[in-house]
Amino acid sequence: MSRFEDADKTLKQKKSLLRLGQDKKSTLAFKSTPPEISKKFIMLNELEVIVSDFNTMRLILKALGYRPEQTYEKWRETFNLRFGLEDDEDHRWLNRKKSAA
Repeated sequence: MSRFEDADKTLKQKKSLLRLGQDKKSTLAFKSTPPEISKKFIMLNELEVIVSDFNTMRLILKALGYRPEQTYEKWRETFNLRFGLEDDEDHRWLNRKKSAA
């Protein structure tokens, strides 16, 4: 996953983010602050589109003046909780697996 920025760091100044990621599918995401800012919650507008050709999208971003500013891997953990009774006792199982996002 790569976060893109222009030479003047315009996106960072506007508190926005442009990210190109590749996992099971390739996506281009744009995040920005909403017009009305909440004092209670961190909120972002997020637009995301599936990209059919990751490498071509990367070239398009570069042609528009954007360069990879940061490259990183994103990991998510998935938890499955099952609750049930067995022999009149409360048994709880926690299944946990890690996967790349």
